[in-house]
Amino acid sequence: MAFPTLSVILPNYNHANYISKALEAILSQSYRPKEVIVIDDGSTDNSIEVFQKFAKRDPIIRLIRNDQNRGVVFSINQALKIASGNYVFVASADDKVLPGFFKKAMNMAAKYPKAGCIAGKIFYVDSKNRTLNIAQPRRWHRPIFVSPKVFLQD
Repeated sequence: MAFPTLSVILPNYNHANYISKALEAILSQSYRPKEVIVIDDGSTDNSIEVFQKFAKRDPIIRLIRNDQNRGVVFSINQALKIASGNYVFVASADDKVLPGFFKKAMNMAAKYPKAGCIAGKIFYVDSKNRTLNIAQPRRWHRPIFVSPKVFLQD
């Protein structure tokens, strides 16, 4: 089974307090992404310093800087223009990817190469790491391929 490649896009605006945890979670995945494209949207905190430390440590991190704050959609679109993976995961600077997520997702992508989207659970936690809510596709609670037609009926 051939594994597809993964690009991670991480837009950021003034999340210096969170991005170390987000990047550590991405870089410690058992399935390593091809690239991590960090796009800073004109931050005024020390986000750039944090990103530069990670970029020195790991060559898969690419830092792009917007000349001014342009919004998350603009930032993601800029990163999508240069992403080179077969699949793209858009992370958030204040989120943490759980261990094994990329490997599970890429296993599904390899098993179902016609899939255009891979979805999983999202855990909402507070500052004390207590789970507040869990979001997931309503009808599917195990790994499964669903055709686009069926998916859109959800």
